[in-house]
Amino acid sequence: GAASMSDPPVFKRKGALKREKIHEARKHKFAATFFKQPTFCSHCKEFMWGLGKQGYKCKSCQFVCHKKCHTFVNFVCPGDAPDEYKGENRKEHNFSSHSYGSPTFCDQCGSMLYGVIKQGQQCKGCKMNVHKRCLPLVPPLCGTDNTERRGRINLEVCWSQVSPELQTMTVTILECKNLLSMDANGLSDPYVKLYLLPDPQKLTKQKTEIHKETLNPVFKEQFKFDFGAGSNMDRRLHIAVWDWDRHTSNDFMGALSFSIKEVQEAGTLSGWYKLLSEKQGANYNMRLPDFEDDFELGRSATVVGGGPLPSSAAGLKAPTSASADAASAAPAAKPAAAAA
Repeated sequence: GAASMSDPPVFKRKGALKREKIHEARKHKFAATFFKQPTFCSHCKEFMWGLGKQGYKCKSCQFVCHKKCHTFVNFVCPGDAPDEYKGENRKEHNFSSHSYGSPTFCDQCGSMLYGVIKQGQQCKGCKMNVHKRCLPLVPPLCGTDNTERRGRINLEVCWSQVSPELQTMTVTILECKNLLSMDANGLSDPYVKLYLLPDPQKLTKQKTEIHKETLNPVFKEQFKFDFGAGSNMDRRLHIAVWDWDRHTSNDFMGALSFSIKEVQEAGTLSGWYKLLSEKQGANYNMRLPDFEDDFELGRSATVVGGGPLPSSAAGLKAPTSASADAASAAPAAKPAAAAA
């Protein structure tokens, strides 16, 4: 029937456009984007799957990444913050035309470098590959690896002199972020394993509890390694993240290591560190930059990349310890064999 005369009028907005939601991080202005061609994340280098809006793209510098990766981008947007790259912070790339013999994707916008010859530009220093059109958008950070293929770990390593004949290294594993997806459900069952290299018999091995079905586990566990007067100081603290599997062998996810002398000289090493490959992690570590300012994640402030929680943080589990002297008499082994 006809509408009653007493019904309130209905107002409809004609021609109104839906406002695009912007996600700010490191002065980037990310917006969900549909990519018409195969595109790879410029942060973790994984393929961006999906039928709808597969990932995020910065409105200023055209940097593309997964939704889960946009909060971990390590550099400030060069489009909206050019002052960040002045003086010592500016490291110019040396780009030149380059021909590729296999399919190659742009490290800035993530799309393929098309053509028969001289498909794109490659930096002679850091081997970065980009489109010619993307050259003005690339941050001047030659020699800096801003990718995170395996995620990151937040930890603290402290060296203390307990007595004239006893020194202790305390390792606090706080949390991991943006780990690799190792299981069919898109998640992992991560745990952290620590030991001193070389240690072929794994006498110094310690490990955290297993956290099921997560890519961002919070451990808050503490471990101690004791060094006597005759301990071998030419060793490395090896920290590796593994994925636990019930019916098959556990999968390696990422690692890093510190030399004992490095910890002794520094006294305390703390912060976010990049998880590296098995070979790289057995030889060195890469600390991620700190960002003091908060950034917005869907209009909610979250701190990423700041210093770790103090060792006295609530919920920190009681430390476990291992003696470095027990394994010092064991024969040396290659670092690559210690990840077993």
